[in-house]
Amino acid sequence: MEKTKFSRLEAFWQKKAMLVNATAALVLVSGGVLLTSGCSQEAAAPEAKAPTAHVQHETIQDDSASSNDVADVTEVTDIKPLPKKESQYVENILTHHNVPQVNPSEINNSGASHSGSSANGNAVSHHTDNSTSPATGNTAPTTPKTGDSQHVNQSAPTTKPASPAPGKEQNQQQPGDKPVEKPQQPGTDNQQPSNGSTQTPPANDGDTSNPSEPSNPAPSKPEQTDGIETTAWFPFWSTNSGNQILSSQSLDSINLFMYELQANGDVGYMQYAKAPDPNTLALARKKGTKIYATVANTDGWSDVNKAEDELHNLINTPEKRSQLADKLLAFTLKNNYDGIDLDLEVIRGSDRDNFSAFVEVLAQKMHQKNKKVLVSVYPKTSYGGWDGPISQDWQRLGKAADELVIMTYNYSMNSPGPGAPLDWISDIVKYANTQVPSEKIYFGLPSYGYLWTSDGKRSSLSYSQAQNLIKTNHAKVVRDKNGEPTFTYTSNGVKYTGYYQDAISWQRKIETIKQGNPHIGGITEWYIGAEDPATWNMLKTELK
Repeated sequence: MEKTKFSRLEAFWQKKAMLVNATAALVLVSGGVLLTSGCSQEAAAPEAKAPTAHVQHETIQDDSASSNDVADVTEVTDIKPLPKKESQYVENILTHHNVPQVNPSEINNSGASHSGSSANGNAVSHHTDNSTSPATGNTAPTTPKTGDSQHVNQSAPTTKPASPAPGKEQNQQQPGDKPVEKPQQPGTDNQQPSNGSTQTPPANDGDTSNPSEPSNPAPSKPEQTDGIETTAWFPFWSTNSGNQILSSQSLDSINLFMYELQANGDVGYMQYAKAPDPNTLALARKKGTKIYATVANTDGWSDVNKAEDELHNLINTPEKRSQLADKLLAFTLKNNYDGIDLDLEVIRGSDRDNFSAFVEVLAQKMHQKNKKVLVSVYPKTSYGGWDGPISQDWQRLGKAADELVIMTYNYSMNSPGPGAPLDWISDIVKYANTQVPSEKIYFGLPSYGYLWTSDGKRSSLSYSQAQNLIKTNHAKVVRDKNGEPTFTYTSNGVKYTGYYQDAISWQRKIETIKQGNPHIGGITEWYIGAEDPATWNMLKTELK
């Protein structure tokens, strides 16, 4: 591809190498993208000069992909590379955010969620994968709890499992295929699975009829806005690029992705994160962009059982739920944020009612102070097939919260495929329409993709990283049936396959969403700084 004015952005991402868990191997390939495997190996030495690649092209659709060259491109400049350990942590977030630690072969098709799904009809969701253990360099859990969905043993090699690996099971669907699920009737998210699953939500530990909690809370009333809102998660590792985009583009809101819920209910920082940049806050306030604090427990992927226990102990009685709500409200008021975005991904399915009751109490308290509650949820098209989506009752959450942000990405993880196929998106829209008021539905879309190797490794792939690899390896780019650009090349006997996002693939996703429901509340980018710069111009016409 020809050199474009995006070169500075590409140079930035070239520097910002993505690493993974300390137990995983690091393999440097031409173009500066790091790939990982679940098995420990020695790191390959950097090559002084990238080898000449023998391009292997598989035509998915005879439609070449190219970036839209626009006049007002948002260029990102003067960005310093992340330290090694911090880069490693970031890669873990990208490959485990919205992805469950569950073996899809153990899930009945009828209840499956599908974000991060290893490209099959059984769901896995922001991440089951062959590449890395979650979060902070610790190994993933190896002992599933009785009654919970089974967690993948990531401490053992996963490149050649004796039984079918996630994404390789029999009757596997192809990327973009419609997930196999039983029809769901409108308004039935409170129903338990009809497939004989033992994954049913038991009663709360506490009495949810406590007078301090709203037994039938009035639904929050979303603000009337012109068009569909443009919002973005603003992670701590993308502050400089995020600030430059924030200063040149119009966003309705940003979700500061840097806060971690502690075991005692206090709000701390994620590992390697620090206080938000004052420039970010000043820019947002100046431009009228709302600021929400994403409070997550994603560091808990390093020890799922422990993290699930900690969250359970914070929400298992009315008194504890009220105390946690008070802490989050105090945190919001102290920092003058417009509200809270709950991203509590490490949670038991059996805490479904506890979690809903907590959000209802939190929303009641926050609304009294004119603050909002957002809830980030796993994508699904039915009740749910494992702990993550089962724990999230879209009807109750959608009634209490101001926004339900559906993390619609990571469909393909274990093998090459689209990040968010259109048929899958359409099914999620249909289900959301039966559960949540339209104005409260927000779709989280990915601005990045993945690079896979024929020897079982995978790494996240931003738009600019993809452009660099395509140029370096003279790879031909085509679009799959979902409009997502993809390319292949071979280097040193290893085949590389990349899928990524650009303005055109985003446009097709948004068109699909609007066809299913033109009245949704907004689109939320995961994450700011990884996108095709041309996306911003497209959004101005598609969402307003």
